[in-house]
Amino acid sequence: MLKSGDLPTRYGVCAALQSLGKRSAAATDELILQLAEKDSWLRVQAAQALACIGEPARKAVPQLLQMVVHENPADPRRIESKYLGYALFRDGFIDQMPVANGLVAGSLEGVDRKHLYPAVRTLLALDDGLGTAGISSVFKTLNLDDLKTLTPSLVKVAAETAPSGEMFAQGVRLYAIQYFAKNKVPEGLPAIMEYLRTQNGWGNQIINVLKELAKYGAEAKPLLPELKQLRDGWQAMEKDQKGETRTSTATAVIKLIEDAK
Repeated sequence: MLKSGDLPTRYGVCAALQSLGKRSAAATDELILQLAEKDSWLRVQAAQALACIGEPARKAVPQLLQMVVHENPADPRRIESKYLGYALFRDGFIDQMPVANGLVAGSLEGVDRKHLYPAVRTLLALDDGLGTAGISSVFKTLNLDDLKTLTPSLVKVAAETAPSGEMFAQGVRLYAIQYFAKNKVPEGLPAIMEYLRTQNGWGNQIINVLKELAKYGAEAKPLLPELKQLRDGWQAMEKDQKGETRTSTATAVIKLIEDAK
């Protein structure tokens, strides 16, 4: 049926193979052939079916990584790249997609960095927060040298909210900031301050980001004047709030940084 001349039939076959999951392993090679077809949604559905098959379909990874980077004038927002990113990196989120993690969500062993880095950079730069969220697994699978190589892209995703799908973007931004703070990456400090300065919308992680900033210790002292200004502004808005607030957290973090040697 995958060889049918009827496109909806082939969509349906891919959906059936997704539902069958690992039992679809015998269809792996035929699904890989679909990745070269002209129709974008057929390519996406085939990629999702390969992700549901899992380990036997990992041989499709090099081709999928290269497809993520490919520019298509008919798809200026890279919607296809977003869905291919799910097939590669998805890690237990996006309920409307088949329940299967991406092909390399658990391990990047054997994946050629020559293809991996451009794909990760492309997905981190998407203007869709749901798309950038789909790559969060790399913070568990990339080693420190890999992440250092990707620092400029990580700085950008940490400092800037995707203009579309904003509520999904916070997770990957926090992962990037946690990496910066854990390793005291200097480039992370301006990104953290940009987050604190501008991210006051739905689902913001300001309290958690403040706690990450504290890990820089004395290295964060140059930021204290602006941090105090932000704290004072939050205090005016949170004067009647109880429990842990941005104001109370900022006050504790300021003291910790001031006392750091």
